[in-house]
Amino acid sequence: MARIAACSAVNAQRDLYDRLLRQSGFAAGALSSERFNAHLRARALKLRVSGEDACAQRILIDDAEYARLEAAFSPPETWLFRYDESCEFLRTRVREHVQTHAHSVVRALIVGAGGWCEPVTVAVAMLDGAQGAAIEVLATDRNPEVFAAAPLFAGMHVRSSIPAWAASYLKTSTVGVHAREDVLRSIRAKVADAQTVIDIEVLRSSKFEVLVFRNVAIYLEDAVRNRIFVGLAKLLAPDGVLLVGHAEMHAAAAATGLVPHAAAGAFALTRRSEVATAAFIAPMPSVLEPTPWTEVHRQPLVTFDGPSDDRAQALDPLHYHARALELELAGDISGAFATITRALYLDPSCEEALVLAARLCAVRGAHADAERFRMRALRSHLDRMYRDERDAPER
Repeated sequence: MARIAACSAVNAQRDLYDRLLRQSGFAAGALSSERFNAHLRARALKLRVSGEDACAQRILIDDAEYARLEAAFSPPETWLFRYDESCEFLRTRVREHVQTHAHSVVRALIVGAGGWCEPVTVAVAMLDGAQGAAIEVLATDRNPEVFAAAPLFAGMHVRSSIPAWAASYLKTSTVGVHAREDVLRSIRAKVADAQTVIDIEVLRSSKFEVLVFRNVAIYLEDAVRNRIFVGLAKLLAPDGVLLVGHAEMHAAAAATGLVPHAAAGAFALTRRSEVATAAFIAPMPSVLEPTPWTEVHRQPLVTFDGPSDDRAQALDPLHYHARALELELAGDISGAFATITRALYLDPSCEEALVLAARLCAVRGAHADAERFRMRALRSHLDRMYRDERDAPER
């Protein structure tokens, strides 16, 4: 009997890990066995069960515990007014909408919210833009813990300055920042995974003026992420806007056919082309012809012939990242890749450069290389987040 119980426990851990691989939608490289085992040990202590084996068995039958396990591999990096230009864009967008749609309710759907920061940020921007019109924000996440605590913001959740137009919607106390009651009344939080929420709303023929999918997209496999983008596009109102993360603009446009908006820092897509959109992102041909190598591509990695400012630029990986983006938008994929490798030579852990390198590899059809760059970007992202939390001053 003891041997049977031992086998059952081992099978529970294996079954749980297999379920995580199958159900989470995360890229396999992001699911380290070390973090899996560490989570089991920590939850076993918290749940007061006898070790990791019993903990695995518990998680297999407890949806809330399983959601916590997934959250251990996708910690949300989110804070109030994280994308300030995007918040300003949303505020203006809602104002324009209510001017042409009197007496309508402006609706927003956030999938994979990761906590209260994004729902409150979106609600404040929409309320200020709506100028008295009604708004509704449906915020969803599959992890019940992210909505369990009251929306109170302190420490790393208030790492950006609060825009002047948003200050009146928030209250500051000795323990942190609170949202005003009308902000909280406009938000409805729901525990559910992104695809389930999308499927339900599609069946209801729902339409939303604002859709937000930012926090978890970086962790997902391409197929899973693209399926969510396609579903969200079905829910987008004719004059609505889809807000995504800065690294997901190309993927969202390719999956949905939506058009990236030209506004700098908005990270937004719409159903129709708007002013100067063509300058923002260049369409990629279905079959890429390699760009011939030129003397520009063969320039030395770092030169010091110019003034000191030029030398500083030559040692800055973000200088090469910006140049690579310009080449990508011009359709010179080979030149862009050659340039981004210079950035990675200077800083192998530069998250922005790794994300761009992954995208360029995918465009060139080098999907294995793209996945490796994507995993390196994810590790860099998590390392930076942990450093920020460690170094944050106590409040």
